Order: sequence, then C-alpha cells, then structure tokens
Amino acid sequence: MSSRKIVFILLIVFQYAMLSPAATLPRVIQAVKDLAEYYKSNYDSLTVDSLFGLRIIEGNIQGVLKDVNDGILGQVDKTVVKNLQSILTTATRTANMAVPHTRDLNTNYFNAMSLIALTPWRLFQSHRKVNHQAREYKVNSISEEMADHCLISLVNRVDKRRACAVNDNCFATMLVRGLPAPQVLQQIFYTIAGDMVLTVMG
Repeated sequence: MSSRKIVFILLIVFQYAMLSPAATLPRVIQAVKDLAEYYKSNYDSLTVDSLFGLRIIEGNIQGVLKDVNDGILGQVDKTVVKNLQSILTTATRTANMAVPHTRDLNTNYFNAMSLIALTPWRLFQSHRKVNHQAREYKVNSISEEMADHCLISLVNRVDKRRACAVNDNCFATMLVRGLPAPQVLQQIFYTIAGDMVLTVMG
C-alpha cells in the first residue's frame, strides 16, 4: 500500500474516531497506535508522504487533547486520554527521528514539502465549497508529476506575501469534478495542503 493511501486512511480513521460511539473508540485508538508503532519501527525509511501521515496523527491528537482539557468533549475516560498521550509521544518522537533520513532520501523534494513534513496538523475544520460553475475545465486524469508540481508550488511559495499560489493550470487539474478515486485522492491532498498553507502563513 502506498504512503499516500495510508495517509488517506488516517484521515478517515480520525474522522471516524471523533464520531464513533464509546464502544468502538478503543478499537480506533488501537488501530492508530499500531500504525504509529509501524512508523516507529521503520522511521529510517519513511518518505515525505509517510512523515506527513505522522504529522496528521500528531496534530489530530494534540487537538483532541486540547479539547479534552478545555472541556469541549465532556467527561473522557482517563485510559483514553493516557493512550492518546502515549500515541502522541510516539508520533512526535518518530517524526523527529525520521526527519534527517527522509531529507536524505530526496533533499530537494523534502525542502519543497517541508511545511507539511515538519508541522503537526489538525484536520477537519470548516471548509468553503468550491464554486465549480465559475469555470469549466476538461481534465480526465492527474499524473503523479502534475500533482507533485501543483502541491510543491502551493506549499513552497517563493513570494510568501501572495494570498494565493494557484495558477490556472493547477486550478483546472486539482479542483475539477468527476475524476476516478485515485485522482480524487490527489485532489484531497492538494486542498488540505492549501488549508495548511492558509493556517500556518495566515
């Protein structure tokens, strides 16, 4: 299974964890714990996408623990909190250990994607829907090269003062409707990375 598919599963797992009944929550937490342990066992061979997955774990759990401390989630079992803290520690330490190895695998790519490789991130915020009627584009597929180009241009902007780094070609490719599942996955990465840019850079 590719690293990007694993990251996508992480997104689903955490969303499910937030909505799941108490009886299923321990299983969700155990699944995330097992994944974090897998990353830990293979920290010296993680790609940027894998490191991004760790940052998703790290940021999401930070957010959940903050909500627990703020009383937003009500009364939460102490065992659940303890397990989340343990996973958070594993994810943070593993990500930090993996950074030099991941950078060495492809220094240029790592530097270009450092925003999502080095920053813990909490997902599942409110999002604005794209107005697909504003323009009409015809795109049948998204190549890996094109997806990487658009993603890098978004998270590695030369001019940090620009409010938007989406050119027409990337807009046409990454925000078009009706693509098959593998291409939709690329679109998901692109849009959440854009959210990350706005959150970090303001």
